[in-house]
Amino acid sequence: MDKELLDAGYRAYTGEKIDVYFNTDICQHSGNCVRGSAKLFNLKRKPWIVPDEVDVATVVKRRTEVSPKISEETMEILEGHNKFYVNDADGNQVAEIVFVPTGEHLSIIEHTDVDPSLKGQGVGKKLVAKVVEKMRGEQRKIIPLCPFAKHEFDNTREYDDIRA
Repeated sequence: MDKELLDAGYRAYTGEKIDVYFNTDICQHSGNCVRGSAKLFNLKRKPWIVPDEVDVATVVKRRTEVSPKISEETMEILEGHNKFYVNDADGNQVAEIVFVPTGEHLSIIEHTDVDPSLKGQGVGKKLVAKVVEKMRGEQRKIIPLCPFAKHEFDNTREYDDIRA
């Protein structure tokens, strides 16, 4: 398992009790961990992760605290005024896409925001798809002004028919 993780780009921080594996491509929310556990993560020392400074239960507890209380099974995309959004289990908004109707047959996607802890899970793509579905129903074309939405439109041929 160690070799697989290292081959996948993880860095190993070895302790006597536990080992911590860290990958910047996957641990995009690591700032939350660092802010919440100064004993385990200390940017002023080298190495900055010292696994044996805290017990395993603390590491596991911290990981679940910084993860959003949401999963693909429980994620519900809600509709607000000119936006779709996702809340976590506590009712906190963790993702949104904002669009502005312009004239009778046009809308602009102007903003997409996804909590860093959800990045890479396809939440933004689902929000773009929801706007596309709504605009198709209203027979509107879309200008994807938001960089994320523009990227999705550039890479999703199924959106060509609705792009203005």
